[in-house]
Amino acid sequence: MMNVVVVVASVGVAILAGAYIVWGSDQLFRRKARCPGLINLGNTCFLNAVLQALASLKAVKLWIFDSVDKYNGPMTKSLYQVLTVLCAADNTSSVYSPDNVLRALARHRWKLTFEQQDAHELYHVLLSTLEDEMVWCLE
Repeated sequence: MMNVVVVVASVGVAILAGAYIVWGSDQLFRRKARCPGLINLGNTCFLNAVLQALASLKAVKLWIFDSVDKYNGPMTKSLYQVLTVLCAADNTSSVYSPDNVLRALARHRWKLTFEQQDAHELYHVLLSTLEDEMVWCLE
């Protein structure tokens, strides 16, 4: 009985070693593309947290991707750009700068200091800015 176990284990190891030699380690153990990290532009970890949370929500992604042509405002465009990078299946970048979101907020006269901020407050600001852009485009 012990001989059968040893033979089966040896055959399994030989098959795995052969597969590794034929296809190589990066073919067998290839990982999916990873989501890039967001650069901290001062004390903007609260911004990064909100953007990554939005990127994880399928309904938000679909809504932004559908809205970018209808509501051609700076915030809609910048969120579209960030979500496109964060959600890309073939992403090769390891980091991405969300500075376009900060510029879009500045265009809407929102001033973010580089002190500690509240993510919930920023989320409210982003939604208010998107709502303003939609109302402006529909008028």
